[in-house]
Amino acid sequence: MPKHIEIVDEFNRPTGRQATINQSLDKGLWHRGAVVVVCTKTGFILVQKRSSNMRMHPGQLDISAGGFVDIGEDPEDTAIREVHEELGLTIHKSQLNFLYIHRKNHVLPRRQGFSRAFVYCYVICLPDEHVSIVPQAEEVAWARFLPYRTVRRMALGSAIRHIGRFEPRRAYYRRLLLAAKPFMKH
Repeated sequence: MPKHIEIVDEFNRPTGRQATINQSLDKGLWHRGAVVVVCTKTGFILVQKRSSNMRMHPGQLDISAGGFVDIGEDPEDTAIREVHEELGLTIHKSQLNFLYIHRKNHVLPRRQGFSRAFVYCYVICLPDEHVSIVPQAEEVAWARFLPYRTVRRMALGSAIRHIGRFEPRRAYYRRLLLAAKPFMKH
């Protein structure tokens, strides 16, 4: 049975309606999401390559783990769940640092629908990059820590042929990286 998410209006107010994720994307319904940037105090950012079977941005790189806020969850619960599901990391609310809410409103490539969401952005900062990452194969092809400068260069436009490329959302990545940077000591 498909998961249902809460539908909100264009001002992020609950409407009392529910829909499946696919219905939300097909019809361009406003909803909530949460993403977490995983960084280290040693100056690394966790980068993941999305699985090629994902509906949104298949095979592209991302600097966050995240997803849709399910019915009965708050964005912090979603952030914790998604980091565990996608990366195998167990984190706690006390580790989450709220950054901002990103208002996402764009057409998906190849007319696959509309992504309209209020995305709650968080960062967690680990002591170093020596943690066990266990990517969820259905969603994540691979994940690894890369130096902040490398990630910034890649996210803002330079693809590295053997690694891949980020989806073309430079302003989004610039803001997310700048917001996460103060949590690193490099």
